Amino acid sequence: MPAAFMAQCTMATKKTSSFCECSLKAFSKSMRETRKRDLSVLEMNYASERAAFLSDPAMSDDKIDAVCDLHDSALEYKNQAAIARKTDAQKYRDLRAKSFAQLDRKKELAEGYNAGHQVAGSLIAGKFCDNRHKISEIKRHQAEDETMLYGEIRELFEMNPNFYSSAIFREGQKGKCS
Repeated sequence: MPAAFMAQCTMATKKTSSFCECSLKAFSKSMRETRKRDLSVLEMNYASERAAFLSDPAMSDDKIDAVCDLHDSALEYKNQAAIARKTDAQKYRDLRAKSFAQLDRKKELAEGYNAGHQVAGSLIAGKFCDNRHKISEIKRHQAEDETMLYGEIRELFEMNPNFYSSAIFREGQKGKCS
């Protein structure tokens, strides 16, 4: 269990470390179950939207993937920038510039396919690509050992070691942690 979380939890809740550990495990289990439900909805919407894109004669799987790959790259730069923001202003600016450059390349690529206005606009807007990214993240986290903290929670602690949420405490109370 993350040490900073345990210290903050025991101090904030006036509970034992075993309660805090139980709460975090219950929260992790709850998040895993929620993401399973989210995944089925996302996959259904993603499949129907992808089919709509492919109905445009100018589009193909490779073209859609190329646009979304640039979107994912921009998102990665954006996430790295968020981490760098606290420690290195120059690195933060560089990563943000790279993120914006990837988004510009994505827009040029989508517009260059000569697809219908609605298809190109949807790809540029990014919701479809965001959903593709969410699906891959959820699948990656779901593939992990269920005895581990859910990956999304671990990543929160990696980005902010002092992360604490009252939702974790409430999950412990619901889960009858003591």
